[in-house]
Amino acid sequence: MKTGASWTCPREREDVRAAILAAAERLVARDGAEAISLSAVAGEAQLAEAVVYGHFSGLKDLLAQLKPEEAETPQSEAAAETPAGAAGLPEKADSSYDGLMRAQAEALDRLAKRVMVPRQPRRDGTEAALTRLETRLGVTEQGLAALEKRLGENLKSLGAESESLAGSLKDIRQRLEKFEERQLEALAGLRLQVHNLSRTEPQAAPPPDAQVVEFPIAMPQPVREETPSHEPAYLASARRAAIDAALAAAAAVAAKPVAHRRRSWKRWSLIGLAAVLVIWFDVYVFAHYQPAEGGTTQAVAMPARRVQPYAPPGPRQQLLRGLKYLNGSGVATDVGKAAVWIGRAAAGGEPVAQNFLGVLYQTGTGVGADMTAAIRWYEEAARRGNLKAMTNLGKLYAGGWREGVDYVKAAGWFGRAAAYGEADAEFDLAILYERGLGVSRNLGEAYKWYAVAGAGGDSHARARAEILAAQLLPAELEAAQRAAASFRPLPADPRANAVPAS
Repeated sequence: MKTGASWTCPREREDVRAAILAAAERLVARDGAEAISLSAVAGEAQLAEAVVYGHFSGLKDLLAQLKPEEAETPQSEAAAETPAGAAGLPEKADSSYDGLMRAQAEALDRLAKRVMVPRQPRRDGTEAALTRLETRLGVTEQGLAALEKRLGENLKSLGAESESLAGSLKDIRQRLEKFEERQLEALAGLRLQVHNLSRTEPQAAPPPDAQVVEFPIAMPQPVREETPSHEPAYLASARRAAIDAALAAAAAVAAKPVAHRRRSWKRWSLIGLAAVLVIWFDVYVFAHYQPAEGGTTQAVAMPARRVQPYAPPGPRQQLLRGLKYLNGSGVATDVGKAAVWIGRAAAGGEPVAQNFLGVLYQTGTGVGADMTAAIRWYEEAARRGNLKAMTNLGKLYAGGWREGVDYVKAAGWFGRAAAYGEADAEFDLAILYERGLGVSRNLGEAYKWYAVAGAGGDSHARARAEILAAQLLPAELEAAQRAAASFRPLPADPRANAVPAS
């Protein structure tokens, strides 16, 4: 077991003492002996004031160790302030000021050697914690800088893409409007022609001496064609109107006398021609504006196209779309749209989306910052088994939310996530056990969770476990090691924790 170097080794004490004396000499040379203090000497030597007191009992003791010319203090005053026998000095000792100071320094030095000072493992633990914190802060700053850079680039390109898309949509809308206008004009013209031809005009009475000649007229009857089931409604309406008008005109002609039939022959021919034109227009439009199977242009023989009903995306697809907008994967980054789609997926009961929505509310990304809403969505996701949401709740209560710091709740959420093998929760739970926050201080339990997180790949947790091992008794360390080795995580629901691939 590695215990680390002690702070009480002679060599180190001599170096610290020499550094303090050198700092005092510089201050005396610069400001004079009357203007210095122990706190000024500690600041000059870049040491804590308590360290200076560990080597010197006071300012006079420190000045006594300097060269005689640098510690000029009236002997009479020193003798008056330091009575015989002080600090355990023998009464018959040298009564000079220098002698008294040396004797007092020797007595205090003997006393200081009995003082217990912190050992190296504690200092190493503090330095390791600070190093780990600095590393995480550096990684976080780099990630934020990269995110800001990417967001800036995406926002720059978003304006140009939006303008291009708006222009394309405007052009498509204009083309559709023009096509619809042409279709409506053509149909209106045909209907007007059919209506005008089918109108019955008053006929002049034949003269009395007119000879009526009867002869048979073979009048062709318009054939009513069946309307294809897949034909558009407006074409079917035009076809029926043309056929009905032709039938009505034929019936009117047949009811007139034979002499009048000759005058109506031309009108009937025009009506038949109009019906043919309507049918031809029907076939032409159908052939050119309906897709044909297998690339054929025979529109009449084309089977009806089956239209699939629109199925709205489910919560999983909504989450995937939101993550694409959030990360800029295949689309321009848009945190507003990302929040909308992730919110829809969260409302649909998707645990991963609920955790992401809690993060958005906590950070104010795409939505207004709202810690109450963040906690509500975290708790909903945690209730459905999302481990990241449990860990986020623990971090909030452990200090991420100043208004709601509650170490007991933090330990509870960290414990739930750690039981399922969440590495971050295991590390944070170990910190609470080490410091006694929200739980009873237990270095053995802290070692256990550090070791479990380290076995999962956390190098900082492994380093922290080694530091705690130096502070535990052999029996305590053995028990903690057995507990870490026997730990088996509970099975987590993969559906509640798997993030869909973009």
